[in-house]
Amino acid sequence: MKSAPFRKDDLRLRLLAALMLMLSALFLGLLSDLPHAPLLVSVILLPCLFMSRPLPVNDRSVTYSILAVLCASVMLGYFFPTERGRLGFFSYFFKPEYYAVGSLSLAAISLYFPAASLIAAAVISSSVFVLGSCGDVSNLNYVNLRFIWGSDWINTHYQLAYAGMIALQLVLALYLLRLSLPRPQNEKKQALASILSILSLLLLCISIALFLFLHKKHEKSLRNLENSFIAVGSQHFFRQFIRHVEPFFSDQVDLNLPFPFGNPKNERRILLRVFSSQAPGYLRARVFTHYENGRWRGRETPGGLPLQTEMAEGLLAMSSYAREDAEAENNSVFDVFFSAALHLDKLPMPMPFAKIELVADLLQVDQDGQAQAEKWKREAGYRVSGSSNWRAGQPFDLPSGVNLKDSDYLQVPENLAQPLEQWLHSLEPPKQEHNDFERCSALSTYLQNNYTYRLGPFSQENDLPELGSGASFVRRRWHMGQKKRRQSLSYRRRLIPSQDDPVLHFLKQSKAGHCELFASALTLLLRQQGVPARYVTGFVCAEKHPSAAYYISRLGHAHAWVEAYDRQQQKWLLLDPTPPAGLRGYQYDWTWLQAKLELAGSLLTRILAAVQRGLIGEALGRSLKLLFQMLCSPPGIIGASLLLLLGLRCWRQKNALATAYLSPRQKQSSAEYKKLRRKWEKLLGLPKDPAGTARELLQAAQKKPNLPQKELESLKEKIQIYEAERFQKPS
Repeated sequence: MKSAPFRKDDLRLRLLAALMLMLSALFLGLLSDLPHAPLLVSVILLPCLFMSRPLPVNDRSVTYSILAVLCASVMLGYFFPTERGRLGFFSYFFKPEYYAVGSLSLAAISLYFPAASLIAAAVISSSVFVLGSCGDVSNLNYVNLRFIWGSDWINTHYQLAYAGMIALQLVLALYLLRLSLPRPQNEKKQALASILSILSLLLLCISIALFLFLHKKHEKSLRNLENSFIAVGSQHFFRQFIRHVEPFFSDQVDLNLPFPFGNPKNERRILLRVFSSQAPGYLRARVFTHYENGRWRGRETPGGLPLQTEMAEGLLAMSSYAREDAEAENNSVFDVFFSAALHLDKLPMPMPFAKIELVADLLQVDQDGQAQAEKWKREAGYRVSGSSNWRAGQPFDLPSGVNLKDSDYLQVPENLAQPLEQWLHSLEPPKQEHNDFERCSALSTYLQNNYTYRLGPFSQENDLPELGSGASFVRRRWHMGQKKRRQSLSYRRRLIPSQDDPVLHFLKQSKAGHCELFASALTLLLRQQGVPARYVTGFVCAEKHPSAAYYISRLGHAHAWVEAYDRQQQKWLLLDPTPPAGLRGYQYDWTWLQAKLELAGSLLTRILAAVQRGLIGEALGRSLKLLFQMLCSPPGIIGASLLLLLGLRCWRQKNALATAYLSPRQKQSSAEYKKLRRKWEKLLGLPKDPAGTARELLQAAQKKPNLPQKELESLKEKIQIYEAERFQKPS
């Protein structure tokens, strides 16, 4: 059923409502650097202002409109995330690019429907909600990178602009309410309503002025209260619901808490995807130089590596950080993407690198090659370009020569120096190496050939106690936290402790252990011989996906190795003393379904990354590729066929229901009329309208100029026969 056309008053009301929404959207966009806020609202409002009649109010129109607006708000909010700290207290817990833009868009959709009271309520509520969020700004020193104009102006004149916006919106809101309510017929009541409106406006203006005066007078106290709640109260509140996520490689290594191996299912979890033309090999993440009591830690002040920076214009673009002493190789480019389960504060990278590209505010690389990004978009991944003559299995090439501080890489605990020296002298036959390269190769080969890779033995882990029906909330929360902690990737089981240092126990007694013990032992033995060395953790990435499109690294590929400095050749060497049994391989464990699902997941990852990098064309291309692969696969073909059959069945059921109470003659008459209608719609140039009546078709034919009277009489006769047969009561 069609709605009644808009009246003149309706047009005035919609124009006023559109003005209120656009003002709120512009103020929000200018203050929060969200250009999509006024853009989306204007796109929704423009068609509405040119409509001759409103949309019918039914389940389908309301549901589809709300879903379309919410999807558009979420997608655009994902493309244009706001900078945290622009708005105050409320934005720390919610995201204005979603809730504020979504509320304005929902209010704009209300203009498509005929209820004036609904439009007024939605528009006023949304404007008050959005402007209320804009009323608490913690920092006015941000520079808009996406909004073309107004950054300096809004920072300088915020108080005046906000007060003026509130006053203007209140005047418009009162006028909108007056238009949405029916006018009293009595003149006295009309005069009384006008007086009350003026008094309400004056009262609101006085209230706003008083509120702004009190807020300015006590601004410091209010800001301190907000900051205290955010810094202290919110931590205690959200600590009950949010589990702290520890990075997989922490800033310390405890040799009694090795990598979380031992569960075959967990070890197969994919953590990294690397798209490149060649295997990246070792992905280097963390570097440790100081060893004490079974623990490794890094240098406190490693120093920064100078980088040539090309910052991106806007947030949706990749910034480039290039080394000044290395030239990038176009044939050695690696696109790296994290899985959702992996949390790292250092970026694993193939070495040696020449350039790093990512969507982040800042990237810092220290002298040991550890890269850390600030405000990095995880979903965008990062791109690493190798240096010239790059090949897999190379170490980081700095520091070198004069810049090498031997003391940082020659530290050996005093209690281990003599035992390590005794172990070196006990080798049979004695090794007479003449240079650092021979020393490194000999020790690494000896550990590989004479020691065994083994996980454990682990200490007995206490089972979590069963909770009874009367357990308290605190007890249940602790139980859930412990269960989740044991299931996380960062959880490590403790080895059975020994009286000796873990490295000495490994070298002299057990002669078996995990890769971290092999790497630690080789590092300390080389240092004892005067060879600078450092302990490195990361991932081995050499497994190719069955599609040969990219390489993956699993939990079982987490690894530890050694980088030693050859003083004669003045270069670093990568040494891996772990026996081949410690390097897990899953190349032939793929099933057909696993490979297809993983390939689809990798395509989705690259689509999201392209969006975050601002490469919308690439994202659309990969989306089409993903859709094509899904439809061309056997599950996709089966699913599409089932959907087609289901749609065909629903269409048949709908037609059968429409003609369920018709006699056979009436069904035949309806079928003949459909053919007749299609013929005349084509002849008269009418749009297809299955819901149109026979009388409307006849009226359209009568208005057609130059139509022969004979054909018109024939059409009229056929329609009369159809109406007589179709609408007679079945016997």
